[in-house]
Amino acid sequence: ITLLDYDSYATITGRLLAWPVQNHAIMGTSQEHMIVQFLHSAVRAGDHAVFNLTAPSRRMFYTDQGDVENLRVDSNPQALNDYTDQWRSSMALTVLYHLCMSRHVTPWFVCTFNVACTQDYANDLWQVIPAHCWLLPPNQCLVERVLGTDYFGTKPDHQYSNDEFTAWLNTNDDQVQLYIRPCADHPNVQGRQRIAEFIAEQIQQRTAIGS
Repeated sequence: ITLLDYDSYATITGRLLAWPVQNHAIMGTSQEHMIVQFLHSAVRAGDHAVFNLTAPSRRMFYTDQGDVENLRVDSNPQALNDYTDQWRSSMALTVLYHLCMSRHVTPWFVCTFNVACTQDYANDLWQVIPAHCWLLPPNQCLVERVLGTDYFGTKPDHQYSNDEFTAWLNTNDDQVQLYIRPCADHPNVQGRQRIAEFIAEQIQQRTAIGS
């Protein structure tokens, strides 16, 4: 595969799976906004939908003009409430799961830079989505398990917290250099390739593609 600087990991994942891809990702969006994006998408029966989850603290609201806006509450630590964040996250993802089921779409969920759920703040709604729909458990994320394995691998059995992404970036270790730089806090082309490989591999394992 020839990688281009502007290739998203959604595009690369499609190439690896030999599937056509529609990329609906919006930078800085919320999990709640993914519901709106899904409803307005051209997803149809038989498709697969991969939800790369953003920070659970982000909020979506409608303006008086009916436009969608997203608040990056995660940029203000004093405004965070993990109980509320994970409750709203569980509601949004449950809606997405049932929307997919009603449209005969196969849903896949994976946390990107932040985890959606931790044991300390979990609620019963997290039991609605079957475990096999998670490419990683909801208390793990791609940063921890795919991009920053050297750094996080030194912390066995620890619970990832959503401020650790910045802590890892600040180390500027070899994997930060390989998968992030020269970007500030988003994957470079090698990082997007690595994420795409992981997502494609996990979907293949779960659907027995090519077997």
